[in-house]
Amino acid sequence: VVARHPMLRARYSDASGVPRRTVVDAATHPSAFALDGGGDAMANAVAAARRPFDLEREAPIRFTLVPETEGSALFLMTAHHI
Repeated sequence: VVARHPMLRARYSDASGVPRRTVVDAATHPSAFALDGGGDAMANAVAAARRPFDLEREAPIRFTLVPETEGSALFLMTAHHI
Protein backbone atom coordinates (compact mmCIF):
# COMPACT_ATOMS: atom_id res chain seq x y z
CA VAL A 1 0.00 0.00 0.00
CA VAL A 2 2.77 2.43 0.97
CA ALA A 3 4.62 1.75 -2.29
CA ARG A 4 1.55 2.70 -4.34
CA HIS A 5 0.64 5.85 -2.42
CA PRO A 6 3.35 8.55 -2.29
CA MET A 7 1.43 10.56 0.32
CA LEU A 8 2.07 7.74 2.80
CA ARG A 9 5.84 8.16 2.29
CA ALA A 10 5.85 11.95 2.50
CA ARG A 11 7.83 14.06 4.95
CA TYR A 12 6.81 17.61 5.77
CA SER A 13 9.04 20.51 6.72
CA ASP A 14 8.87 24.25 7.10
CA ALA A 15 11.29 26.19 4.89
CA SER A 16 11.19 29.82 6.02
CA GLY A 17 7.47 29.66 6.73
CA VAL A 18 6.62 27.80 3.54
CA PRO A 19 5.42 24.20 3.95
CA ARG A 20 7.40 21.69 1.89
CA ARG A 21 6.59 18.06 1.13
CA THR A 22 9.28 15.53 0.22
CA VAL A 23 8.42 11.97 -0.86
CA VAL A 24 10.97 9.27 -0.02
CA ASP A 25 11.61 6.17 -2.09
CA ALA A 26 9.38 3.20 -1.24
CA ALA A 27 12.37 0.86 -1.01
CA THR A 28 13.93 2.88 1.83
CA HIS A 29 10.72 3.69 3.70
CA PRO A 30 10.36 1.81 7.01
CA SER A 31 6.65 1.19 7.44
CA ALA A 32 6.39 -1.58 10.01
CA PHE A 33 7.71 -1.88 13.52
CA ALA A 34 7.55 -4.64 16.10
CA LEU A 35 7.58 -3.88 19.79
CA ASP A 36 9.20 -6.05 22.43
CA GLY A 37 6.77 -8.40 24.11
CA GLY A 38 7.29 -7.11 27.65
CA GLY A 39 4.35 -5.89 29.72
CA ASP A 40 0.65 -5.53 28.97
CA ALA A 41 -0.13 -5.71 25.23
CA MET A 42 -3.03 -3.23 25.38
CA ALA A 43 -1.00 -0.70 27.39
CA ASN A 44 1.85 -1.06 24.87
CA ALA A 45 -0.59 -0.54 21.97
CA VAL A 46 -2.05 2.58 23.59
CA ALA A 47 1.45 3.97 24.21
CA ALA A 48 2.42 3.30 20.57
CA ALA A 49 -0.77 5.00 19.31
CA ARG A 50 -0.13 8.06 21.48
CA ARG A 51 3.47 8.48 20.34
CA PRO A 52 3.64 11.83 18.50
CA PHE A 53 4.60 12.01 14.85
CA ASP A 54 7.71 13.86 13.73
CA LEU A 55 6.60 14.66 10.19
CA GLU A 56 10.01 16.01 9.21
CA ARG A 57 11.61 12.60 9.84
CA GLU A 58 8.84 10.01 9.51
CA ALA A 59 5.82 9.23 7.37
CA PRO A 60 2.29 10.18 8.46
CA ILE A 61 1.40 6.49 8.92
CA ARG A 62 2.77 3.69 11.12
CA PHE A 63 2.13 -0.04 11.25
CA THR A 64 3.05 -1.72 14.53
CA LEU A 65 2.87 -5.31 15.77
CA VAL A 66 2.41 -5.54 19.52
CA PRO A 67 3.06 -9.07 20.85
CA GLU A 68 0.12 -10.28 22.91
CA THR A 69 0.68 -13.97 23.67
CA GLU A 70 2.86 -16.68 22.18
CA GLY A 71 1.92 -16.74 18.50
CA SER A 72 -0.45 -13.75 18.51
CA ALA A 73 -0.07 -10.00 18.24
CA LEU A 74 -2.13 -6.85 17.97
CA PHE A 75 -1.83 -5.04 14.64
CA LEU A 76 -1.92 -1.27 15.09
CA MET A 77 -2.19 1.23 12.23
CA THR A 78 -1.71 4.82 13.35
CA ALA A 79 -2.20 7.70 10.90
CA HIS A 80 -1.66 11.44 11.17
CA HIS A 81 -4.33 13.63 9.62
CA ILE A 82 -2.60 16.56 7.97
